[in-house]
Amino acid sequence: GAGLAIACDVVAACRARKGALGAPFQCVLINAGWDAGGAPPPHAGPASLPTLARLNLPALVPSGYAFAWAAKEALAGVTAQMDAWGFSYVENLTWVVLAPSHGLVAAPSALVARSHATLMIYRRGGADVELRHQRSPDVVFDCARRCAAPPGVLTPPVVYDTIETMLPGATAGRALELWAGEGQGARPGWTRLVQRVEG
Repeated sequence: GAGLAIACDVVAACRARKGALGAPFQCVLINAGWDAGGAPPPHAGPASLPTLARLNLPALVPSGYAFAWAAKEALAGVTAQMDAWGFSYVENLTWVVLAPSHGLVAAPSALVARSHATLMIYRRGGADVELRHQRSPDVVFDCARRCAAPPGVLTPPVVYDTIETMLPGATAGRALELWAGEGQGARPGWTRLVQRVEG
């Protein structure tokens, strides 16, 4: 399909009746827009895990894959929430965040400066989706691109390419993106939910 980009309240849309978004989906990409904990984008900090818990993900992806950006401090909390929903950890992808000069970004952190983001990968149910891990990278290098709406940073195009390579067929209209970057528009095969910014 041509793909959709919808401006909405992301949590409310995810909690709406099961068929409202065209569910079930075979995969979901959860950008860090659920984070209100002050972690610099694209990281999601631990302060807003209750927001993540409100998504009702099992109704949207009863059997399939979830990809979630998370900061180091939130990894245990995100994994615990995914486990509570019946998702099992598969692996992760690391985005080494580059500055426009192609040097490493040094985003502030409580311990040491951050220069990467972690995309956690989980699987739920029988997941009748073919997984082609051997054809996908474990690490990607790309510059950060800002956007106005949460998450504040656009997910690199190579991450979508990686998901689409890992899950051929899952993105044939059955891929969902939460807190998609504002201004990205539609991507074929994806339903993108962009957080509506009031005012």
